[in-house]
Amino acid sequence: MDNLTRKFVLSTIIILALGLILTGCDLPNDDEVAATMVPSNPQTAAAETVAAHLTDSITPTSPPAEATSTPESEITQPASPTITADVEPSMTPSLTDNAEFDSDVTIPDGTIFLPGESFTKTWRLRNTGESTWSTEYAVVFDHGDQLDGPSVQPFSEEVEPGDTVEISIDLVAPDEDGLYIGHWILRNPSGIIFGTGPDADETFYVVINVVSPGGGTVTPTPISDGIPITDASLSVDQSSYSGQCPVTLTFPGVIYSQGQGSFAYQLEAGSQTQGFQFFLPSPYLASYNTGGTHRLDVEYTLDIENSVDGWARLTITSDTTYHSNTVNFNVTCQP
Repeated sequence: MDNLTRKFVLSTIIILALGLILTGCDLPNDDEVAATMVPSNPQTAAAETVAAHLTDSITPTSPPAEATSTPESEITQPASPTITADVEPSMTPSLTDNAEFDSDVTIPDGTIFLPGESFTKTWRLRNTGESTWSTEYAVVFDHGDQLDGPSVQPFSEEVEPGDTVEISIDLVAPDEDGLYIGHWILRNPSGIIFGTGPDADETFYVVINVVSPGGGTVTPTPISDGIPITDASLSVDQSSYSGQCPVTLTFPGVIYSQGQGSFAYQLEAGSQTQGFQFFLPSPYLASYNTGGTHRLDVEYTLDIENSVDGWARLTITSDTTYHSNTVNFNVTCQP
């Protein structure tokens, strides 16, 4: 046998031997090989790992083939989801009514009248709402002292949003001396009451003093919606006084009240010096729309041109009349 033939026979034997060896081995199939391969891209590997964990935590939408199917009649359908996205409402919101107090055109707070004297109170208000105040809107009495005013007075003209209007009410001073406060508010055609302030629930009011001829002293009348006054104090600061006149004295004070409602307060002053007269400011009104304890800091000044031995105190008119402590002061003008 020549060399060429021997090489052919040897090659054939080797091939047959390898075939027998391979047939006896349990080689992995293509799917198993693919499952054990590590991707060359690390990001892809991470993504696949996350996907695997997510798949583990998600309940399959249909049971495995070997599981028993739930009859359709027993399957509970999930409720419709609640939509929380910003979607424009299909209905236009209703127009709002609101007002803003501008000024007292007539009768400043604390104006003095004789008993039974007639007067006209005028307020200037601004329409800060979104609707036009037509002649179907009205001014209505809310509470306090009505002073012979009407319970309802319709508007005499239209007021567009942003415009101002002067509202006048004819009133009469009571027959008895005292401090009187009347509260008024607005009403729309639907009968809804509204007023001033952030919540459109604050009133506008008139404050008068009634003094009989020769009386000179106001006897306060309790306020119908007055709130309890828990404390009030007054002091005098004479640090600016050096013996020279005229001099301005300062009177700081504080008033504590409790609850929701109103009270009026004013400075009273007098002297033992014959013929001396003080020019005092008119009363002020404080109103609270919330409960709780309220503190009001006040400060008055008196200009004094001549020597005087004087006194001063706060008088608060609420559900009852309350007086603060009395402070004494002395001014001796040096020549």
